[in-house]
Amino acid sequence: MFEQKIKIQKRETAPASQKNKEFSKESLREELACSLRAHFKKAIALAVLPIALTAETVGFSKKDVEQKLNEQSAVSQYLKHADMLSKEGDAERGERAILLRAVERGDTLKRIFGESQMDDLVGITTPFKEPAEVQSYPNILGDVESVGVSTETVDEILGRLPHRWVEKIESILFKKETREASLRYRFKGRRTAADVEHDYNTNRSKVTFYQLPSGREEETAGRFLAHEVAHSNDWRDRRYPVIERIEMLYRVLSRLVSKNRFRSGHVEEIQNDDEEIELALKVKEYWAEIAAQYFADKDALPEQDRALVEWRLAPPKTRSDASKKEY
Repeated sequence: MFEQKIKIQKRETAPASQKNKEFSKESLREELACSLRAHFKKAIALAVLPIALTAETVGFSKKDVEQKLNEQSAVSQYLKHADMLSKEGDAERGERAILLRAVERGDTLKRIFGESQMDDLVGITTPFKEPAEVQSYPNILGDVESVGVSTETVDEILGRLPHRWVEKIESILFKKETREASLRYRFKGRRTAADVEHDYNTNRSKVTFYQLPSGREEETAGRFLAHEVAHSNDWRDRRYPVIERIEMLYRVLSRLVSKNRFRSGHVEEIQNDDEEIELALKVKEYWAEIAAQYFADKDALPEQDRALVEWRLAPPKTRSDASKKEY
């Protein structure tokens, strides 16, 4: 359960006595709050820096670092380049501020999840260039009715979801078989109704449905499908700038550890011997659960979770657009 203490990976420069220190959920909230205070302190410092530093002054240009930011790399590497540009490159003041915020958020996420887990959570950082023509409706594979739902039901469910989200789904495969839940979740004796596989190269996902609970197929199909589509539209979606993807992960984590979070048995029951893995599993499932609840009955969500889903429903922003928005 998330009520148990979780380990926060400390900076490598921290004294040995402080490493592997355990924090309660309240301490994790304080960790997030501290990152905000640190951000504002650095933002004030940046405000008094020269508006533009030349390449001769700092030894590299904005173009040099921009090129590095667009390279395919892990998010931890991206953040190192973003930190360089925000502090030393010839970036405009507004751009520095948005990069600094991303660096601060990323630094907090790295301390909480560990660098490797953070990189795995976010995925590759290169922007995705959308093709001129996008398949607007997923390929329906297998026998839909074999799992207890009709083609009409699937069409109706997809019609309720945002068109841009549905575009991310390459196919939906229906299998008349049962699938045990992953051991990583410690759901003993529970079966998986659906899962999703994401391809970072194509930036699209494949959903698989298994045998649904007998007698409740039509009732549960909508929520399960919305849940999996939401997974495909989380912070791993390369249609969004990396800084916005980092921001989204940070926001979802903040909601997950909030006292007034949405209570989902699916999330609360997740357990893993590795606390960082457990937290990573929970943050992914929390997003999928609040999104599915939003499309089923958004009034049942806490106000902050409704706002989070609606923020994500907005179209992707360019970095310059993002710098004008206060997160």
